[in-house]
Amino acid sequence: MLEVPFTEEIKKAIFKSYSDGAPRPDGLSFMFYQKFWHVVKDDLMKLFQSFYEGSLDIFRINFSNITLISEDPNACTINKFRSISLLTVAIRFSPKC
Repeated sequence: MLEVPFTEEIKKAIFKSYSDGAPRPDGLSFMFYQKFWHVVKDDLMKLFQSFYEGSLDIFRINFSNITLISEDPNACTINKFRSISLLTVAIRFSPKC
């Protein structure tokens, strides 16, 4: 069962995700994917198909932006900050990249 190709579970996962969450590094949140599913569906399915076939360059999508944030506007020591990581959800699919 773990080796079967991806199908509608991708759409289910996207639509069950918190749509108002923090946007990814390119500024898009799950709300974008939910609202424009009819536009991005084919590209996302190609991305997952490439992953399934082993031809996806995972190095290109295996990144996150890590930054330090503070609720104190006068924070000046590292212990006044906490880290936050913005993870990439997917990339625009292009077979020639």
